[in-house]
Amino acid sequence: MYLIEKEEKNIKKISECDFSSIGVLERQDIEEWVEKNPEILGEKLLIIQKEFDGFDDTNERLDLLALDLEGNLVIIELKRDDSGKDVNWQAIKYAAYCSTLTMDDIFEIYSHYLSKKADGFGSTKIEASKSISEFLDMSEDDLSLNSKQRIVLVSRQYRKEVLATVMWLLDNDIDVRCVRIQPYKDEHTGSFYLVPTVILPPPNTEDYRIKRNTVRKEQEQAVKSRGNHYDFFAKLKKSFNNIMNDEIEFSRRGSVFYKIRTVFPLDSAHFEFFYSDDSSHFAVCLHFEKSEEENLRLAEAVKKKASGWESIPGIVYKPDWEYGISFHIDCDCTLGEEKLLEIAVQNMKKLYDCFNPALEVVYKEQHLK
Repeated sequence: MYLIEKEEKNIKKISECDFSSIGVLERQDIEEWVEKNPEILGEKLLIIQKEFDGFDDTNERLDLLALDLEGNLVIIELKRDDSGKDVNWQAIKYAAYCSTLTMDDIFEIYSHYLSKKADGFGSTKIEASKSISEFLDMSEDDLSLNSKQRIVLVSRQYRKEVLATVMWLLDNDIDVRCVRIQPYKDEHTGSFYLVPTVILPPPNTEDYRIKRNTVRKEQEQAVKSRGNHYDFFAKLKKSFNNIMNDEIEFSRRGSVFYKIRTVFPLDSAHFEFFYSDDSSHFAVCLHFEKSEEENLRLAEAVKKKASGWESIPGIVYKPDWEYGISFHIDCDCTLGEEKLLEIAVQNMKKLYDCFNPALEVVYKEQHLK
């Protein structure tokens, strides 16, 4: 940090120092500064209690408890020169304790704090509620508090393990902030200065973090959906083999395709159950997936041999499918898993009974030539 000496057209360096060397204490000094000036933490906060120890079955106490402009509780944990290695775990514990606080609890906590600030003159929960509603700029009837708990850590220096943990918490949607408070000493005048800096999350990354976490949640949902499909396909395979009274060979491709082999190579012709990642589309199919010319030749030959295929309810012939040629029957995914399973098996049986004999005939004819 530099002091501008305008008249001399110069700047003068103000050196960093640590709190212990200038006699600053954690509770008696830093806590008082933050309590009186919570904006140094990088946002507008309402301090509602300090040295809060209102937790059941424990003597632990958090440094400062506040509300943000969304009505969320903010747990503020202060350290002096070194964060230590357990500050994040300590704050997480306090956040967990505070997660059960009701609005009435918060009004009572704040009323006690206001009473202390008024040198013992009592303050009621009604007065506390009014003060909070003014801070949040909303009517008391519309107040909604503690829907989420946030953590703010404050220290001059942070250990690497603490910062690594905070970054992991941020990546997993736990709202944590690290504020670095650095003291400076002007050796010429003996004056001291304090510079607060939010170091995590990094400045101007909030939108990016929100988008990244949204994408991650979508991916997790897709994985979850795929996991459910594995279970569904296992039931489907068993049910289909039961109705066919056979042990038909299946081949799984990922979690959305379940293929049934034919006499042709799998990549030439196969039956298939398809269940989309988002569970919005299910179909039973006969696919031809070789070259365009070979697909057309094979599909036309099978069509001629498959007696009555056009009368199968719901069947669609798609010669211009982007991956080849298909016969398919769509199934209604809104019916629930049990009903979908029943319909899928019935539709595949219709498709299999109609086309598999035709595939075998065409295969034999091609190999007798």
